[in-house]
Amino acid sequence: MPEIVLIILACLIQATTEPSSPEWTLEDCIRRGLSEDARMKAGEESARSERRTLSLLPLEAVPAVSLTAGNDLNWGRSVDMQELQIIDNRLSSYTSLAVGAHLSVNDAVGAVTVRRRTQKLNVEKAVISAGEVRESLTIDIIKAYLQLLMATQVRRKAQLSYEDIVRRRERTDTEVRAGIQPESAIYEMEAQVQAEKASLVGAGNDLNRSLVRLRSLMNLPAGEELTILPPPDDSIPPPEGIPSEDELERIVDSRPQMQLALADIRLGSAQSAEVQFAMLPRLNVSAGYGSYHSNSLDTPWKEQLRANRNPSLSFSLTLPLFDGGRSISNAAKARAETGLKSLEAEAIRRNMREQMQEAVLEVLDSYERYVAARSSLSAQEALFAIHKRQFDDGCLSGSDYSVARSSLNKAVTDYYQSKYDYLLHSVILNLYMGKPLNL
Repeated sequence: MPEIVLIILACLIQATTEPSSPEWTLEDCIRRGLSEDARMKAGEESARSERRTLSLLPLEAVPAVSLTAGNDLNWGRSVDMQELQIIDNRLSSYTSLAVGAHLSVNDAVGAVTVRRRTQKLNVEKAVISAGEVRESLTIDIIKAYLQLLMATQVRRKAQLSYEDIVRRRERTDTEVRAGIQPESAIYEMEAQVQAEKASLVGAGNDLNRSLVRLRSLMNLPAGEELTILPPPDDSIPPPEGIPSEDELERIVDSRPQMQLALADIRLGSAQSAEVQFAMLPRLNVSAGYGSYHSNSLDTPWKEQLRANRNPSLSFSLTLPLFDGGRSISNAAKARAETGLKSLEAEAIRRNMREQMQEAVLEVLDSYERYVAARSSLSAQEALFAIHKRQFDDGCLSGSDYSVARSSLNKAVTDYYQSKYDYLLHSVILNLYMGKPLNL
């Protein structure tokens, strides 16, 4: 007996200490999806690469230094520099050492001015592109999360409806055997049971598809469960904080698509400046220091290196005169591309403004449809309660009862669809406005 008690206590302790699967909030799903998405990782790596390139630009302003060492061997005729005689078949060597430095003044100045500006814009574009992917992925996760919430509630309602109609069929079967109802009633109820079963299977399939979609966006392993928080209460507040026209303009300017278009314009101007900078005269500076040693001299090698040292310093200035018109063509092309990008930015701004206005209208319209669907559902539930009492009292046929239940099921589906449409548009508008993404 004591052993049985100990086993029971151990099982209870294990049940209480065993970790349950966590419930994922919308923000948890978004955070997980962003951290695991391959596109986000690629965008972040691209931004890091552009930042590394920017950090290395100042090194181009440092002179390039090189060390040259050479050793020439000759076996054959050579000259004795002491006696000024020709020597046959004697191994002679000539060793040289030199250190040189070279600097292109144009490249050095360009690295800290025009090229630095261009590279900063490349970094900005990479960051904005990653932000655009982040927003797109966030919207996909929001849609999948809300779709899963809606599918969960529809599946639950379908299950309750199916269980209720099964009980009704059993009761009808009893009443038919007792002679209270005609035999046709049992066939009508059986048809309704099969219809409810089909609806239940369809709701289950929708739930599984929604779950697979969200798991894919979150990149969850096969063995890890996904349990989301229960759906929000039926009392959804009306829309608040609808942005004004001025706020819509600010939202448009803050969207990644608009920021990317503006960055393209600035990048075009910077690239045009680079083209013009490349047309300037080029100034190069070179400096060197070298010496050599030859074994054909009897002088010690240290003294030879000291006596043969050769410091040098040179300047060169290159004036571009004519390159077949390529520089002028490149400059004109850069200006034309900048103007084209400006026109594209205006088109993007117009589309973004229209999209923001539609987002606001969708929030207002979906809330009105949600309120209407909620009222319709309340009326259908009250009407179905009356029909159910009439059916139980034998005053309503099975066909009429089936019609009443189908009307109720449609009202339930319309209600949940309008409810989550409103939640979806509200959350997306909050995302555009930079507000917390709470349901």
